[in-house]
Amino acid sequence: MNIQVPRQQPRLEITNAIDIMFFMLIFFMLFTTFHSQQKGMDVKLPQAETGEATAVEDFIISVDADRQLYWQGQPIALAELESMIKMQLQENPQSRFIVQADRTIQYDDLVKVLDRARLAGGTQVALAVQPLESSY
Repeated sequence: MNIQVPRQQPRLEITNAIDIMFFMLIFFMLFTTFHSQQKGMDVKLPQAETGEATAVEDFIISVDADRQLYWQGQPIALAELESMIKMQLQENPQSRFIVQADRTIQYDDLVKVLDRARLAGGTQVALAVQPLESSY
């Protein structure tokens, strides 16, 4: 007595794998959009009621509490700032420059940075502030 059981062709279920791949795709797409934030140094910005967040990628000039100057997160000397801004303006004349200055630096140091930016031809120079946290 020879009983033969009909064999079925093995079947690979890929619907779960496709779901996982879509979740991974969405995760990496979201991660890359959140990861492309502005480069800057960790400075304590002053607060202002009129401060608002900008979505445009600007060029960040940072001054930390030790009066060290940074261009896009890289330390530079004050004398180099003018040439960096000029090079950027040659590439894109519409470039904007945001100065992130620590609230503890002296006003004179901030004016020196702003003056160099204006001498280089930077007409769109702004100071970074944090929006005022409401106490309501």
